[in-house]
Amino acid sequence: MKKEIILSLCAAFSICCTTVTAQRQKFNFNGNWQIHYPAEALQNAGKTRTVTLPRAWNEDWAYRVNIAQLPDDTCRYTKVFNAPTEWEGKHVFIEFEGARQSAEVWLNGHRLGIHQNGVMAFGFDLTPYIIIGKENLLEVLTDNDWAYKEKNPTASTFQWNNKNFNINMGGLPKNVNLHVTDAVYQTLPLYSNLGTIGTYIYGSNYDIKGKKVTANAEAQVINSTKSPQRVSLEVEVIDREGKKIAQFSGKSKLIAAGDTTTL
Repeated sequence: MKKEIILSLCAAFSICCTTVTAQRQKFNFNGNWQIHYPAEALQNAGKTRTVTLPRAWNEDWAYRVNIAQLPDDTCRYTKVFNAPTEWEGKHVFIEFEGARQSAEVWLNGHRLGIHQNGVMAFGFDLTPYIIIGKENLLEVLTDNDWAYKEKNPTASTFQWNNKNFNINMGGLPKNVNLHVTDAVYQTLPLYSNLGTIGTYIYGSNYDIKGKKVTANAEAQVINSTKSPQRVSLEVEVIDREGKKIAQFSGKSKLIAAGDTTTL
C-alpha cells in the first residue's frame, strides 16, 4: 500500500496492524542472566555470575590487552524466567540482537537451533516448548573462537573475524528481547532462524523541491489459527515530537488458516 504525504526529514514511522486479534507485547529480557565462565578464564574461572545484558563474558579484558590477546572460549549463559498464565494461547519469540561468534540455544532442554555469523540479529519461537504458569530455563552456549568455522554447511571461517580489527567481545554483548503476540500477528524482521521478514517501510517518488515523498509500508502477517482471518493494515506517521501527521490504511485481505501473506 502507499500514500503520498508531506514529511519532514526527521519524521518517524509508527506501524500498527488491525485484525480481530492484533495485540503485541515487547519485553526487555536483559535482566537476571547467569554467566558460567570457562574453566580456563583468566578471571572468574569456573565461576557463575549474575549479570544484566549486554555483557560479554570477556569484557573485563577489553582495552587492557591487545585485540589479538582477548580470550576466546565457549561460555554458557542461562536465564530462569516465569511464563505468566496470560501468555496461554499466544506466541512467544525471543530476539537476540547479536552473539559472538556463535550461539546455540535450548529452552527447557529442547534445542532450538544455532546462529553462527556473529553480527546479525536472530530469533527463535519459544512457543512449542515454553511451560505456561511455571519456571522455564533458557540456555545459550556461545563460542567466540578467533578461528571459528561454520558448522554447517560450509565449514569455513568468517573473513571479518580477524585479529587485526573488530574487537572480539564474546558471548551476548547485545540486547535480548521477548515478544508475545496473538495467533494472528505481524512477523519479526529476523530472517535468520525464524525465516520472517517483518515490517518494511520505504520511500519512493521523491520530490525534494516540493518536499514530498510517497511512503510505502509492507508487513508480513501470519495466521496461525485454524480458521481464515480477515486482516488489514493501518499506518500512522509520527513526527519527532510524537504528533500524528498522517494516517492511511490498506485493503483488507483474507488469510487462510496457517498461511502467511504480505499486506
